Amino acid sequence: MIISRHLIRELLWHLLVACVVLMLIVISTRLMRYFAEVAEGLLPVAMVWPLAGLKLLWSLVLIVPLAYFFSVVATLGRWYRDSEADALAAAGVGLPQLARPVLLLGLVVALVTGLISFWLAPWSAQRSAVLEHRIAAEADSLDRAVGNFRRISNGRVVIYAERLNPDNGQLEDVFVRVLQEPRPILLIARAAFRRVEQPSGHEYLVLQDGRRYDGTAGQPDFRMMDYRSYAVLVQQQTALPVSLRAKALPTTLLLAGDRAELSAELHWRLAAPIGVLLLTILALPLSHSGPRSARGGKLLTAILVYLVYNQLMGAGQSWIARELMPVWMGLWWVHLLLLALAILLWDARSHLGEPVWRRLAERGR
Repeated sequence: MIISRHLIRELLWHLLVACVVLMLIVISTRLMRYFAEVAEGLLPVAMVWPLAGLKLLWSLVLIVPLAYFFSVVATLGRWYRDSEADALAAAGVGLPQLARPVLLLGLVVALVTGLISFWLAPWSAQRSAVLEHRIAAEADSLDRAVGNFRRISNGRVVIYAERLNPDNGQLEDVFVRVLQEPRPILLIARAAFRRVEQPSGHEYLVLQDGRRYDGTAGQPDFRMMDYRSYAVLVQQQTALPVSLRAKALPTTLLLAGDRAELSAELHWRLAAPIGVLLLTILALPLSHSGPRSARGGKLLTAILVYLVYNQLMGAGQSWIARELMPVWMGLWWVHLLLLALAILLWDARSHLGEPVWRRLAERGR
């Protein structure tokens, strides 16, 4: 019990450190991206931290399994380097005995990861999608163009209005510049308003009684014409990506759904707690090292294993969503590959110094 408590305390400490480091990496990357959008005027400053926090909550489903995998490898690796594990083995406490507290804590981490994967991650994805949609709607609000140059339509259209008519909500004395290929268009109008076309949902900025300048003044291809009504496409209604829609759905809806993308997302959520247990089983033999081995050698191996495992899961989810792989197969084949690697490492750990080919030959007899 003393050894188990000591091992669990060290595992929890390494787990906390790994979680903090990985969370700092994730949130710093997000903040760099969001502040770049703030500098371009595409994102309000007040929305940076709420969005970053929601994205960080979703990232926990990837951070927690990786952090516990690293904590097991780092903790047991230190015990092997400092010969603590060898001393315990001489006293009758070998790797099977050390595996019990590691697996027990891994089961708790798997349950926490399951809660994150099935509840917290979908909730954060849904909230962030709603927040991003609201930010996009506010960014394209025509009211902000009164007395200011505003970029709408993802920066493709620049609009300025002298005033807003409170009676009909239309902008008056409007200046519009459309940045398009092969040359920009300059528009001026007496009034402008937004119109949504049905059933497509495309949004247009309709200009009335104005003039269009096409090209550069003084060039042979410069054109100028008057118009009574002119419509500029400012937002093309497009469906949300399938992965985003499925990512934000509650798990109960995924269980009731029969579409391929819903099954792919369900297998992805189920893979998170299963991955914690499989990575824990793999980390036990993987952490073994000699007294004079490099301090970070096993961690680099662990990073490589996790990257391959995560990439295979991502590829498997994409194949299920695109119906390139049967739904019943799911991501189980990825888990089986990881389990087979763990079994091979456990077998190699149990027969140190004995070549693999000799053991296989003896079993063949």
